[in-house]
Amino acid sequence: MEFLESTKVFISEFDLSTIISDVLIRLGLILIGFITLIWFLFKITKKNTFLAYKTENGSVLVSKNAISDLIRQICHNNHGLSLIKAKLKKKKQLIDLQIYIRIESGGQLKAIEQSLQTSIRDALEETFGIESIGRINLIASSIKEAKNTPQTLEDS
Repeated sequence: MEFLESTKVFISEFDLSTIISDVLIRLGLILIGFITLIWFLFKITKKNTFLAYKTENGSVLVSKNAISDLIRQICHNNHGLSLIKAKLKKKKQLIDLQIYIRIESGGQLKAIEQSLQTSIRDALEETFGIESIGRINLIASSIKEAKNTPQTLEDS
């Protein structure tokens, strides 16, 4: 009997409106968190893809990873360079590229820069249909030792 009396006192101390407002506040915070999560996921997805082109059936998007992989292949296969990193930035309707490369010791970047930039631009258009390429900036960020460098006795 004493337990029931203490329970009635406890319940009467809390007003029903207080309980309802507490529940509504918690539901509101959960809703805000959910909306923030959806917004964040949308931003990540949008940031990591680029619009290649549109058709009457929809849009064709290409991921940053796919573009980086293509640039890596071009650097390695056609020019004997190593791609360290490719940064892509949307500027208005164009995609600007900053390509960090490792050149071979004794290599001449000036001799290959134009053909490398042209190869990248052409490959992006042919492979992915991306025509909105802006600037392609090449940054030589390191030098690798040439593969066929003759060894001297001092090197051994």
